[in-house]
Amino acid sequence: MLKVKGIQKSIRLILLIYIFILIISVISSVFYYRLLASQLINERYEYIYSLAESKVSRIEQWVDERIFDAERIHSSSLLPLLINNSGYSIEFKMSELNKWFYSYNRFMYYDKMVIVNRDGKILFSSPSELSMTQFDKELINESLYSDQVIFSDSKDSSIADSLSKIYIPIVRDKFEKIESNLAIILSVNPKEALKKIINQDRGNAKSLENILMKTSGDTLVFISPYTYYGSKALLNVSTINAEKRIVQGIDLNNNKVIARFSKIKHTNWLLLTKIDKDEFYLPLEEFRKTIILVTTVFDLFIALILIFIWRKSIIENYKKMYEAEIERLKSESRFNSLVKGIKDYAIYIMDKDGYIKSWNIGMEKIKGYSGEEIIGQHFSIFYQPEDREKNRSARSLRLASENGHYEEEGIRIRKDGSRFWADIYVTPLYDNQNKIYGFIKITRDLSLKREYEERLRQSEAELRGLASQLQNVREVEREKIARDVHDDLGQLLSGINLNILFLRDLIDKEDRVEKEDLHKYLLEIRNLVDQGIQSVRNIAEGLRSYVLDHLGLIQAIREYSKDYQNISKIRCDVISSSDDIKISAEKSITIYRIVQEALTNVMRHAKATEIKINFNCTSETLFFTIVDNGIGINLNENRNKKTFGILGMKERVNFLNGNFEIINSGNGTTIKVSIPIQL
Repeated sequence: MLKVKGIQKSIRLILLIYIFILIISVISSVFYYRLLASQLINERYEYIYSLAESKVSRIEQWVDERIFDAERIHSSSLLPLLINNSGYSIEFKMSELNKWFYSYNRFMYYDKMVIVNRDGKILFSSPSELSMTQFDKELINESLYSDQVIFSDSKDSSIADSLSKIYIPIVRDKFEKIESNLAIILSVNPKEALKKIINQDRGNAKSLENILMKTSGDTLVFISPYTYYGSKALLNVSTINAEKRIVQGIDLNNNKVIARFSKIKHTNWLLLTKIDKDEFYLPLEEFRKTIILVTTVFDLFIALILIFIWRKSIIENYKKMYEAEIERLKSESRFNSLVKGIKDYAIYIMDKDGYIKSWNIGMEKIKGYSGEEIIGQHFSIFYQPEDREKNRSARSLRLASENGHYEEEGIRIRKDGSRFWADIYVTPLYDNQNKIYGFIKITRDLSLKREYEERLRQSEAELRGLASQLQNVREVEREKIARDVHDDLGQLLSGINLNILFLRDLIDKEDRVEKEDLHKYLLEIRNLVDQGIQSVRNIAEGLRSYVLDHLGLIQAIREYSKDYQNISKIRCDVISSSDDIKISAEKSITIYRIVQEALTNVMRHAKATEIKINFNCTSETLFFTIVDNGIGINLNENRNKKTFGILGMKERVNFLNGNFEIINSGNGTTIKVSIPIQL
């Protein structure tokens, strides 16, 4: 259980570290992606812008070259001299014009050259005629009237024609500035002429396309690379970069594109540079995938490092835990070996939740459970139901955990349901990380101790009562002795004193005393003295037996039994295995007093008619029994009464290190006493 929890804790720690690093890496990747994505998009905008500007510059250069060359032709006097020289034949002029056009066209690549008059009549054409429109006539007249070179696509009102034309007025006399009625028209197809410029520098962009178009009113005329007439080049146009005039929209092929419209100066031309949106953002998407890949690889690398560190840590921890577990098992094994045979204490180990894991013989002796029955049970099974309801078992573990130990005395329950008073001591068990993994509990049965304590308290109370009773007995004996001395001896001595006075008076009054009278008074004095002597003997015999001191224990008890039988009318037989028992005077008087007390109790309470006293002596012990045939003693009732007679007998026997037993035989009471002869 501890291993699993340790592994779970380390896994949680590694996961937290990995999640933290993962979050940091993702945040860093997102931040880095957004930073570079903005730069990359700007680079893509710059790419479209640069490409468009490059195309525009080259187209404008192409237009400028032709206008410049047309201006050169306009300012040249060669063609006016050729055309206006009346000395040349028409055939010669046509031939020379053809030669000039072909020679000139090797550099400028015009499709056709036409010379027309103000009315638009074609005077010369090469290599074929060019159809004239009203727009052409208007531009011819404008050119002749202004004496300027005019480019047909410089006008917003140009017709929707795919051809571009340059109108060059022919001046008759350059110096005199005599107007001419003739103009040269050079026509070119931009689609073919600009094809190379339009299609160059596409790079790896497969969908990149440059479309040259011109405006004719509300109509767009696609010039290159294909011809199209319409009102819009893109649909759903929206600006995404105003600075570089980058827009997005849908082209005529219904593809989403990123595009830029570029104006060609001096013309009504527009250059549409467009690329598919997916391809435009392809580098960004590849960059995103690269970021994801790098982040994933980095996270996997970190995961591998953390797994390696965790694995190494787990191996080391397992090694330490294994060594600690082995040591703990050895310690528990030594502990079990040590305590398993202890019988006076119930010692067992619990896990931290209170479930019993070990057992010893003391538990079976004190609580009645075998190892198979109790291992795996919760230790609250030993508590009383009311204690279980108060959860006192959990409280003991909590206090042991907080204070380092827990100790109490209380009532516990055995397997058979009986209750006993127990002394409990609970100590927590710690692992190598100073964490509690279990508890050891020691239970001691205090039933005998408490019984002994109760007996001791009862004995002390009885002894105090006995001491008080003895004091009372002494006072009673003193009172009796005083009364006997006062009543018997006092009367006798008074009588003796009175007779002596009578005798003295008799001698003093009469000169001659009668012998009989003298003898009479002396006889009375003698009788009184004899009575006094007998009274002293009786008093002395009551205090201590004369026979006991001179004739021995058995004879003294026999003499006392005779007197007792005469007084109580209860037959008393004394039987002894030996009349000469060698025993100390102290023990003799103690046994004598025990017999006296027993016979007194029989006379007071037993309602007996017969008593048997039996003595049996061995070399080491004196045994004697006192048996009556009375009503028998009630032992239960006797325990609750302050019966100092029996208590006195017990204490006398205990003082001699003997054994005292009193039983109800069913036909009377039997007292059994054994006293060691030698001590």
